[in-house]
Amino acid sequence: MLNLLIKLFGFFMSLWDGLSDQQKEKIIDAIVESFTSLFREYFHNARMHNMVKLKDVVAKAGSTGTGIASLTSTISKSTALVTKISTGITLSGAFNNRSNKDIVKFSEQAEKIVTQDSFLDELDSKIGPTRQNETEDEFVARAKKEMRELLRLKLK
Repeated sequence: MLNLLIKLFGFFMSLWDGLSDQQKEKIIDAIVESFTSLFREYFHNARMHNMVKLKDVVAKAGSTGTGIASLTSTISKSTALVTKISTGITLSGAFNNRSNKDIVKFSEQAEKIVTQDSFLDELDSKIGPTRQNETEDEFVARAKKEMRELLRLKLK
């Protein structure tokens, strides 16, 4: 299992380790921004159902046409999230010296990291439940802050 993870994320980490702190922050921001619609969906589901889990919202997003899959009804949630991440990375300029193929491959591996159940469970526990009188925008900002911090911790 460990060899599979090393092989799977080897390309990601080989690029990551060669980036400046400023480039890493731009990429983390792109990854976090790709989750905005998921955090909004999570907020609404939590308000309606109270005991919803983030990983369930991520899984459901691909099957219902909401959240990340709303880019187009014919692409998977994985492809939609990879597209959002790679677009964000491209726009940030973090990989100006890399080919589009490398950016997409890096984004695919980033998507796999942030959609693992273990990552989503840990993020879910850090976000915690919606707070009384918390607005959707406040919740999304708090969720993004927690995701940024978790990514920084996991990718140092």
